[in-house]
Amino acid sequence: MSETISEYHRRRASEEMAEAAIHCDDITAEQHRRLARQHLALAREAEKLERNGPGKGERAPSRPAETGL
Repeated sequence: MSETISEYHRRRASEEMAEAAIHCDDITAEQHRRLARQHLALAREAEKLERNGPGKGERAPSRPAETGL
């Protein structure tokens, strides 16, 4: 079975955190932590889509108030 998009992003986040640990507290570590946070955010979004399907679970756009004119 191939990995889902959310699984891919969770795996990449884990890899980026491992790279950040290798670099300790230098600027490269912060870049890896930033990438890990981005992958986790993408994983959450992908999980929503995988669970609900595209277009489901979204709020309908609000209608403008009728003015009676």
